[in-house]
Amino acid sequence: GGLGLFGVINDRSRCGFEESGKESSALAETISQSCGPHPAFCRAGRDASRVFGVKHFAGEVFYEAAQFVRKNASAHRPDIVAFLREHGGSFVREVLTGDADNDSETSPRGPVPSSGASTGSVPPAGRRRKLFGRTLISVFQQELNELCSTLDSRDCRHVRCLRPNDDQAPLVFDDASMLRQCRYSGLLEATRIRRQGYAHRRPLRTFAARYALLLDMR
Repeated sequence: GGLGLFGVINDRSRCGFEESGKESSALAETISQSCGPHPAFCRAGRDASRVFGVKHFAGEVFYEAAQFVRKNASAHRPDIVAFLREHGGSFVREVLTGDADNDSETSPRGPVPSSGASTGSVPPAGRRRKLFGRTLISVFQQELNELCSTLDSRDCRHVRCLRPNDDQAPLVFDDASMLRQCRYSGLLEATRIRRQGYAHRRPLRTFAARYALLLDMR
């Protein structure tokens, strides 16, 4: 299959920066060619040359492709990183130092600039190439993977709080409002994914014994 949405944007970002509205059209067309057959992709009609849509769980959302490539490629600029390491506060230096350690795990090790280096100093060539190769999407994916790993290592229980009606009236259950809350909170999408994953299910008798009181069942 072709590249996904993130893959297309990352690929164009790493090829270099492009100016003017031509980049928006080129990106939107590439996304349409690669992701068009996917059921979660939707075309934008007349503006399809520069706009693309994604069917999220809450509905269709259309995105203007302008400057997507440029903004995605600006995750790390070595000159800015070097400046912040030199002049940033203790918290900023700690964050950037940790990020540099993560980069060094997958790039050749070289001398790390000391805190007393001159303002104009930049990381060595290997590090510089690594920083230029990172994109906002790749940083987001890394952080998301770390978050998922953290959640997987915990025994989490989630409670969804839904309002039965918008007027806070007692004994009033607004079907439309409840459905809207379930959809926009991702509850229906999470249920669909769990069904596809053959997750553990309680026996019907056990479920009914615990929740029958909610429906006044005997």
